[in-house]
Amino acid sequence: MSTSTGISRPQLRSLQSDLLGAHDRQILKVVAMVDKLPVRGHADQFIAPLRPRLATLRPSRPVNFTRLLFSPLDPMIVVPTTWKRDALAVPRSALLPLSHQVRAGLGAEADEFDRLLVPLTNLHTSEIRSVGLALWPRAATVLAAAQPPEEWADVTGLQAADYRAIADLAATVLGASGGIESLAWAALHGKPPANHEIEALLNDALATGTGAFAIIATLLAARLPHAQPVFIAADDISSRRGEPAVRRAVDQMIDTTIDGIEARLEDTVQLSQAAASLRSVVGLLEDLELQCSSRPSRKARIVQLRRTIDTTSREKFSEALDGRLLRPAEALADADDAQVCALEAAARDLRRFEGVARRLGGADHYDNSLRAAAGALKPRGDEPPQTMVDRVRLIEILQGAEAAAAAMAG
Repeated sequence: MSTSTGISRPQLRSLQSDLLGAHDRQILKVVAMVDKLPVRGHADQFIAPLRPRLATLRPSRPVNFTRLLFSPLDPMIVVPTTWKRDALAVPRSALLPLSHQVRAGLGAEADEFDRLLVPLTNLHTSEIRSVGLALWPRAATVLAAAQPPEEWADVTGLQAADYRAIADLAATVLGASGGIESLAWAALHGKPPANHEIEALLNDALATGTGAFAIIATLLAARLPHAQPVFIAADDISSRRGEPAVRRAVDQMIDTTIDGIEARLEDTVQLSQAAASLRSVVGLLEDLELQCSSRPSRKARIVQLRRTIDTTSREKFSEALDGRLLRPAEALADADDAQVCALEAAARDLRRFEGVARRLGGADHYDNSLRAAAGALKPRGDEPPQTMVDRVRLIEILQGAEAAAAAMAG
């Protein structure tokens, strides 16, 4: 069967597999081609596994109506196969039909938003935010009153009964996006929100219901640089209220945050982006550990998750150390300038990664691995002087100036 892109689904799956191991330049070229398609169809599913890399690469991409509309929900958007009923999440397959409904509800006003977006790319953050702040509350009103479209089941693969929960979740987030964006924007520019600001936003959500409270708390935990203030604010509100429903909402927020970390472990991220991705996960995990110290069941789940991430990180580091650095360095004497630069970049990526990964444990593992790598890279007496210098430079990147001096002296 052919997709709307003119490529069969088996061909798309094959191309997708090839792309997972592609270089950044190839990824950017393919994404640019997908962005130009008039009807994206299964192409969105095609590039879905690449989203973690795109988030780090941040290529210039056009901003269309649907992308802007649902940007506040980004941390909650999941692939349809992982979406579950009653989850604080929106399946990606639901975005287009919901977007069509918003366009229809806005009428001619939607065309005006299109006009404002024409000159913008995702790099025009201030301008996009300005347009979004005008669009999101209007869209929330439309979705809150909308009914399931006729094509809902065919397009999304979901039941009509799922529509209301998904549309309400989207409407809740879009309606609160002004406050969320204000806190996230301030934090991004060096002004973390005060506790009373977070509590005010959560109390506004709670006035709508415990479901909205859980949704906004989960999104804030994902959007702010540190989740711990959100956890504390949610706990304080729950303690003051003393209501079981509010306590369950806090627990749902924590469980959803843990689920999100587990889902991110499956993302394929290149070494050059791995340190930033791991830093985000480790920071969130540390916030959860502080929050769940008095919750035995969740504490046990987090401990196991930490062990899993630690094991995965060690394996990723060892594999990259061998595949990206040591084996290619065996031919260092014949390497050109570009290849030497690539080896140095790999060494820096490895060092950045292990600097974050050792926060999970296993400091001895990384120390021993770096020491062994420096030994393998040690200059050889029969090599040209430039090759010896290149080897010492790699050792310096991996272990520092003292190790490099010792290698040079040897």
